[in-house]
Amino acid sequence: MANKYCFVEKLLSSLIESDDYKKSVDFMGKCLEVVYDDMPSVGQQAFSTYQEYLNGTVSSEELTNERVKCWNYLDEKDIAYDAKNKENNLLRAIMGVLHASRPSDELSECLEWFIEFLIRAGVDLELIDNVAEKFIKKNSADGKCL
Repeated sequence: MANKYCFVEKLLSSLIESDDYKKSVDFMGKCLEVVYDDMPSVGQQAFSTYQEYLNGTVSSEELTNERVKCWNYLDEKDIAYDAKNKENNLLRAIMGVLHASRPSDELSECLEWFIEFLIRAGVDLELIDNVAEKFIKKNSADGKCL
């Protein structure tokens, strides 16, 4: 990533260094909020379930069910392995938050793939950087780093 996108670089570096899965998922959720309208309906439903999970109104099983629905959608449309398909990439990004616990030992891998899926879906990196800037300001004492 270019230096132009300093907030997303700073945030990802901080999240990876602190190994903070919860804050990482919170950031991913904030990014997904800004692309909600671009998601297919199955992705919008999955995101709504994710938000309900955060509010404690649905169980972790519902997150798993939504992941399965996303995979089924990708398989039915035969786009699961189309790296250039916008729906595929947006659904893969949403699936990154549909876990009740950390899906991988490598937080850096989760975050890097999440950002990669958004970029492949055509999301402007500047938009992600703006989300990162707001996230840093909201979640840090000095507004500069976590």
